[in-house]
Amino acid sequence: MDYSVGSVMECGACVDIACMKGLMNDEVAGCHKTRLIEIVKMLIGLRKSWEVPRIAEDPIAYGNDSGKQSAKIVFHHESLDVYQLALGFYRWFLLQDTARSLAGPFERRIDKFATCILLNVAEGNGRFSVLDQRSFLDIANSAAAKAAAYLDVGIQKRLWPERDISEPKALLVHIGRITARKDYDE
Repeated sequence: MDYSVGSVMECGACVDIACMKGLMNDEVAGCHKTRLIEIVKMLIGLRKSWEVPRIAEDPIAYGNDSGKQSAKIVFHHESLDVYQLALGFYRWFLLQDTARSLAGPFERRIDKFATCILLNVAEGNGRFSVLDQRSFLDIANSAAAKAAAYLDVGIQKRLWPERDISEPKALLVHIGRITARKDYDE
Protein backbone atom coordinates (compact mmCIF):
# COMPACT_ATOMS: atom_id res chain seq x y z
CA MET A 1 0.00 0.00 0.00
CA ASP A 2 2.92 2.32 0.78
CA TYR A 3 4.22 1.91 -2.75
CA SER A 4 0.85 2.81 -4.21
CA VAL A 5 0.41 5.96 -2.12
CA GLY A 6 4.00 6.98 -2.81
CA SER A 7 3.55 6.46 -6.54
CA VAL A 8 0.43 8.63 -6.58
CA MET A 9 2.40 11.37 -4.80
CA GLU A 10 5.12 11.01 -7.43
CA CYS A 11 2.49 11.38 -10.16
CA GLY A 12 1.42 14.66 -8.53
CA ALA A 13 5.01 15.89 -8.82
CA CYS A 14 5.06 14.81 -12.48
CA VAL A 15 2.01 17.03 -13.07
CA ASP A 16 3.93 19.97 -11.56
CA ILE A 17 6.88 19.27 -13.85
CA ALA A 18 4.61 19.01 -16.89
CA CYS A 19 3.11 22.42 -16.04
CA MET A 20 6.53 24.03 -15.71
CA LYS A 21 7.56 22.57 -19.06
CA GLY A 22 4.41 23.98 -20.66
CA LEU A 23 2.96 20.56 -21.44
CA MET A 24 -0.31 21.34 -19.64
CA ASN A 25 -2.01 24.37 -18.16
CA ASP A 26 -3.11 24.89 -14.55
CA GLU A 27 -6.71 23.92 -15.29
CA VAL A 28 -5.75 20.54 -16.78
CA ALA A 29 -3.26 20.04 -13.94
CA GLY A 30 -6.02 20.71 -11.42
CA CYS A 31 -8.21 18.05 -13.05
CA HIS A 32 -5.39 15.51 -12.96
CA LYS A 33 -4.54 16.32 -9.36
CA THR A 34 -8.20 16.00 -8.36
CA ARG A 35 -8.24 12.51 -9.88
CA LEU A 36 -5.00 11.63 -8.13
CA ILE A 37 -6.31 12.85 -4.80
CA GLU A 38 -9.34 10.61 -5.21
CA ILE A 39 -7.00 7.67 -5.74
CA VAL A 40 -5.08 8.60 -2.57
CA LYS A 41 -8.34 8.80 -0.63
CA MET A 42 -9.37 5.37 -1.89
CA LEU A 43 -5.99 3.86 -1.02
CA ILE A 44 -6.09 5.38 2.45
CA GLY A 45 -9.64 4.13 2.93
CA LEU A 46 -8.58 0.65 1.88
CA ARG A 47 -5.61 0.76 4.22
CA LYS A 48 -7.85 1.92 7.09
CA SER A 49 -10.26 -0.91 6.35
CA TRP A 50 -7.41 -3.32 6.95
CA GLU A 51 -7.13 -1.79 10.43
CA VAL A 52 -3.40 -1.29 10.43
CA PRO A 53 -2.95 0.44 13.80
CA ARG A 54 0.31 2.27 12.98
CA ILE A 55 -1.28 4.52 10.36
CA ALA A 56 -2.95 7.77 11.30
CA GLU A 57 -4.14 9.96 8.45
CA ASP A 58 -5.13 13.57 8.61
CA PRO A 59 -7.76 14.04 5.88
CA ILE A 60 -7.03 17.79 5.75
CA ALA A 61 -3.57 16.99 4.39
CA TYR A 62 -5.26 15.64 1.26
CA GLY A 63 -7.66 18.46 0.58
CA ASN A 64 -11.24 19.11 1.52
CA ASP A 65 -14.23 17.09 0.47
CA SER A 66 -15.89 19.88 -1.49
CA GLY A 67 -14.17 18.78 -4.70
CA LYS A 68 -12.75 22.27 -5.20
CA GLN A 69 -9.03 21.60 -5.08
CA SER A 70 -6.40 24.26 -5.69
CA ALA A 71 -4.25 23.53 -8.72
CA LYS A 72 -1.29 24.92 -6.76
CA ILE A 73 -1.41 22.88 -3.52
CA VAL A 74 -3.28 19.60 -3.53
CA PHE A 75 -0.91 17.05 -2.02
CA HIS A 76 0.81 17.43 1.31
CA HIS A 77 4.29 17.30 -0.25
CA GLU A 78 3.46 20.48 -2.20
CA SER A 79 3.34 22.41 1.07
CA LEU A 80 6.80 21.25 2.17
CA ASP A 81 9.60 23.81 2.03
CA VAL A 82 11.95 21.28 0.46
CA TYR A 83 9.50 20.62 -2.39
CA GLN A 84 8.99 24.35 -3.00
CA LEU A 85 12.77 24.87 -3.02
CA ALA A 86 13.13 22.06 -5.56
CA LEU A 87 10.41 23.65 -7.72
CA GLY A 88 12.29 26.95 -7.49
CA PHE A 89 15.49 25.32 -8.70
CA TYR A 90 13.65 23.57 -11.54
CA ARG A 91 11.98 26.84 -12.61
CA TRP A 92 15.37 28.60 -12.60
CA PHE A 93 16.84 25.88 -14.78
CA LEU A 94 13.97 25.94 -17.28
CA LEU A 95 14.30 29.73 -17.65
CA GLN A 96 17.97 29.58 -18.54
CA ASP A 97 18.90 30.28 -22.16
CA THR A 98 21.60 27.67 -21.85
CA ALA A 99 19.07 25.04 -20.77
CA ARG A 100 17.16 25.60 -23.98
CA SER A 101 20.21 25.86 -26.20
CA LEU A 102 22.25 22.97 -24.82
CA ALA A 103 21.69 19.87 -26.85
CA GLY A 104 23.61 17.31 -24.97
CA PRO A 105 24.33 15.37 -21.86
CA PHE A 106 25.02 18.42 -19.68
CA GLU A 107 21.51 19.82 -19.99
CA ARG A 108 19.92 16.40 -19.70
CA ARG A 109 21.84 15.63 -16.51
CA ILE A 110 20.79 18.82 -14.72
CA ASP A 111 17.20 18.20 -15.83
CA LYS A 112 17.48 14.60 -14.56
CA PHE A 113 18.80 15.68 -11.15
CA ALA A 114 16.22 18.47 -10.76
CA THR A 115 13.45 16.01 -11.65
CA CYS A 116 14.90 13.39 -9.31
CA ILE A 117 14.79 15.77 -6.36
CA LEU A 118 11.12 16.62 -6.96
CA LEU A 119 9.94 13.05 -7.54
CA ASN A 120 11.80 11.55 -4.61
CA VAL A 121 10.62 14.19 -2.14
CA ALA A 122 7.04 13.60 -3.33
CA GLU A 123 7.22 9.81 -3.26
CA GLY A 124 9.07 9.74 0.05
CA ASN A 125 6.35 11.92 1.56
CA GLY A 126 3.80 9.31 0.50
CA ARG A 127 5.59 6.57 2.42
CA PHE A 128 4.80 5.83 6.03
CA SER A 129 7.80 3.71 6.90
CA VAL A 130 10.59 5.90 8.24
CA LEU A 131 13.15 3.77 6.39
CA ASP A 132 11.29 4.20 3.11
CA GLN A 133 11.05 7.96 3.63
CA ARG A 134 14.75 8.14 4.49
CA SER A 135 15.68 6.16 1.38
CA PHE A 136 13.83 8.55 -0.94
CA LEU A 137 15.24 11.59 0.84
CA ASP A 138 18.75 10.17 0.50
CA ILE A 139 18.22 9.90 -3.24
CA ALA A 140 16.95 13.50 -3.37
CA ASN A 141 19.95 14.62 -1.33
CA SER A 142 22.37 12.91 -3.70
CA ALA A 143 20.63 14.48 -6.71
CA ALA A 144 20.89 17.95 -5.13
CA ALA A 145 24.63 17.48 -4.58
CA LYS A 146 25.10 16.33 -8.17
CA ALA A 147 23.07 19.24 -9.54
CA ALA A 148 25.22 21.65 -7.50
CA ALA A 149 28.34 20.04 -8.93
CA TYR A 150 26.95 20.48 -12.44
CA LEU A 151 26.39 24.16 -11.73
CA ASP A 152 30.07 24.40 -10.78
CA VAL A 153 30.99 22.67 -14.03
CA GLY A 154 28.75 25.15 -15.85
CA ILE A 155 30.79 28.00 -14.39
CA GLN A 156 33.98 26.36 -15.59
CA LYS A 157 32.49 25.86 -19.05
CA ARG A 158 31.44 29.52 -18.99
CA LEU A 159 27.77 28.67 -19.42
CA TRP A 160 26.91 30.93 -16.48
CA PRO A 161 28.80 33.62 -14.64
CA GLU A 162 29.32 32.66 -11.00
CA ARG A 163 27.04 35.46 -9.80
CA ASP A 164 24.14 34.04 -11.86
CA ILE A 165 24.17 30.71 -10.08
CA SER A 166 24.43 31.97 -6.51
CA GLU A 167 20.64 31.81 -6.01
CA PRO A 168 20.05 28.36 -7.54
CA LYS A 169 23.13 27.02 -5.77
CA ALA A 170 21.73 28.35 -2.46
CA LEU A 171 18.46 26.52 -3.21
CA LEU A 172 20.38 23.28 -3.73
CA VAL A 173 22.39 23.78 -0.55
CA HIS A 174 19.16 24.34 1.41
CA ILE A 175 17.60 21.24 -0.20
CA GLY A 176 20.71 19.28 0.74
CA ARG A 177 20.53 20.41 4.36
CA ILE A 178 16.87 19.51 4.68
CA THR A 179 17.13 16.11 3.02
CA ALA A 180 20.26 15.23 5.01
CA ARG A 181 18.43 15.50 8.33
CA LYS A 182 18.24 12.23 10.17
CA ASP A 183 15.06 13.40 11.88
CA TYR A 184 13.32 14.74 8.78
CA ASP A 185 10.06 16.22 9.97
CA GLU A 186 9.26 19.03 7.58
